[in-house]
Amino acid sequence: MSRTMLLGMLACLMTSFAFSKVSARTAFDAQKNPLVCTFPFQVIGNTIVIEASVGDRKGSFILDSGSPSLILNASHFANVRVAQTNLQSDDLTGLTTNDLQKSMVCLQVDKIQKRNQEAFLIDLTRIEKSKGIDILGIIGYKFLRHFEIVINHQQKEITIFVLDRRGERKTNAAIHTLPVEVIGLKRSRHLLYLEANINDETLKLGLDCGAETSVLEKEVLRKFEQNFTPSRAASLVAFNGKKSSVNVGSVKQVLIGDTELETLEVIAMDFSPINRDLMVRLDGLLGNNFLLQQKIAINYKKQTLSIWNPGWLAQR
Repeated sequence: MSRTMLLGMLACLMTSFAFSKVSARTAFDAQKNPLVCTFPFQVIGNTIVIEASVGDRKGSFILDSGSPSLILNASHFANVRVAQTNLQSDDLTGLTTNDLQKSMVCLQVDKIQKRNQEAFLIDLTRIEKSKGIDILGIIGYKFLRHFEIVINHQQKEITIFVLDRRGERKTNAAIHTLPVEVIGLKRSRHLLYLEANINDETLKLGLDCGAETSVLEKEVLRKFEQNFTPSRAASLVAFNGKKSSVNVGSVKQVLIGDTELETLEVIAMDFSPINRDLMVRLDGLLGNNFLLQQKIAINYKKQTLSIWNPGWLAQR
């Protein structure tokens, strides 16, 4: 049976944002912010939702490491001053350059404030309908890159640590115990990625906490037919209503660091539109069906993924 899925949470598929040089004014000002803060989050439709504010508007935002920039829901920010952009888009979303406008805003997440934050205005109505709540926007890489982000799914808490230039925490506050594993990451534009293995073959998988489900390139999956069990068909829906058909199934024996996953649900789809805008060819994404199974931390400056309490993961 076919099931309709919203494309928006696979944020890499949304658009490809042109990366302009960030001025010194947009740098994080630690003197005006705490060095660490902890706040709650919700999981709605396997998506991380937090409370934040832009200007005088406060409400629900999606946390999305796969999104290059801050995205504001145009239906809630009709009065925001905007400028023309040099943004390019891929053909999966149905968006064109003329569909998108840019603004500079002040973003506050808990006690951490970042001024002169570049934001793109997009109609997120389809995402709101799929989640059943008002969504003011999506918080992406250009905010997250300053910090270490600890996501504790069991406690439904996120902790943000401010980092120095070397990626060390600026506070010695012992909020968390030592992780069981720390995995080195690399970066391709806005996406951090790691190297995983299936049948001794290396795969490059981006970390995307905005993706409800993990994704693998369908051509790559053909190499591992004995490891892949299809379960259902689904439709991905772009912002303009355009649909594309995909297969959903489970992959066995995926090795990430020293941890072997017994099974991982994935969407099999064409990944080439994403790879066109990245410097490194990726084989897929690790979404929240992996990231929310344990406590994790992503250190953007050190480029590491720390894992606590693997839970359902089978140790090799």
